[in-house]
Amino acid sequence: MMTLGEFKDKFDSTFSQFFDSKLQEIALESPHLRSTLESSRNMWIEGGKRIRPYLCMLAYTAYGGEDIQAILYAGMSLELLHVFALVHDDIIDQSETRRGYETLHVLLARQHEKQALHGDPKHAGESLAVLIGDLLFSYANEIVTHMSFPKDRVVSAQKLFYTIQQQLVLGEYEDVQVTSQLRGVTEQHVLTLMSKKSGRYSIEQPLQFGMLLAGQTEKFSQVAFKQFSEPLGIAFQLHDDMLGTFGDERAMGKPTDSDIRQGKPTLMVVHSLMNASGATKDRLLSILGNQKAPAKDIGEARQILRSTKSDVYAKKKAAEYITQAHTALRNMKQLPKELSAHYLF
Repeated sequence: MMTLGEFKDKFDSTFSQFFDSKLQEIALESPHLRSTLESSRNMWIEGGKRIRPYLCMLAYTAYGGEDIQAILYAGMSLELLHVFALVHDDIIDQSETRRGYETLHVLLARQHEKQALHGDPKHAGESLAVLIGDLLFSYANEIVTHMSFPKDRVVSAQKLFYTIQQQLVLGEYEDVQVTSQLRGVTEQHVLTLMSKKSGRYSIEQPLQFGMLLAGQTEKFSQVAFKQFSEPLGIAFQLHDDMLGTFGDERAMGKPTDSDIRQGKPTLMVVHSLMNASGATKDRLLSILGNQKAPAKDIGEARQILRSTKSDVYAKKKAAEYITQAHTALRNMKQLPKELSAHYLF
């Protein structure tokens, strides 16, 4: 069984070949678009961890699949869907960096301004980035229609893939909506949203995708990893939120103030608002969602989160969910040895 590092090397080679073939096609239609995609190539081809296609491959091989090249190709659909989501998410969150590179809409806006083109650079950059995200979305669907597996398996996997797409968009919609209702968000609401977004999209559904392509039934794939994936997905998101507020920006390659500037209802924020005193709570609310907040205010918001021990609380909850995931994995019946905790943790 391949480690994640070994898988990434093989996957990135396949992904790079596919991406380069698309660049050649695009060059005939739009040299500008080809140039833009080349500028973002390293961020997309080399920057990702490949967790989703790796889980897909693990499930596929653990349940009897043998065609590694075919599952590498199929896994690109999951990664391209993820990249599409990142492009749109960066616009929604107004993020300026991703994986140590300029985000796509920022890169395009800067090019527009540098060349003194007509119109508003920010609007042009965001508009073009949305369209490029849509193009990546179409590539993901193209791959799903050209997978080289038995027809019945492909049909089942396609059905799941469309569900993944729809739930991904609905989850992002709800995330934006919840952010606008920050004062009334509860801890349970946050945890439910995390389960939908991270538990399903990042863990459960990639495993399902691989199982279906290995020939498992839809019914079995829907329940096999549910008790494991939900708590692990929540723990994954909790850690991501902690890094997104208190992490090392240089090491992460993306800002650690964007969640505060966006007013994201992370578990830390909701816990702090529930436990802060009146004046402190009002001050935190005045900073959250303020895109123009100075660094001093961002630091003050972090200090409020610490003073209410919200960072400690989030870390404790993450540990509890990881324990739940371990327990669920140990209790799973008919679990292939390749999918033991050695590989999934």
